[in-house]
Amino acid sequence: MMKIIAVAALAAAVAAPAFAGDIRVSVAGKSRAQVEAELNAAVRRVCLREIEGQTLKLDAFGRCVDAGRDAALAQLERTSPRLAAR
Repeated sequence: MMKIIAVAALAAAVAAPAFAGDIRVSVAGKSRAQVEAELNAAVRRVCLREIEGQTLKLDAFGRCVDAGRDAALAQLERTSPRLAAR
């Protein structure tokens, strides 16, 4: 069965009223390092879309990436404890 982590950065991280970004990352057959690299790339893609129209883009992007990565890793630990322990 294919395991998938949904990556969703937090709305509060970018102060956007309507946050709807999420990307699915497959974790099947991958090492923790591979999953983390894909999660980071996915979070960055979501955040780039979400900061559009922000005045302080660099600041908003940094907050969004940090919050999104933390949320994604927390979800990984909840849903795939064996992968998270590697």
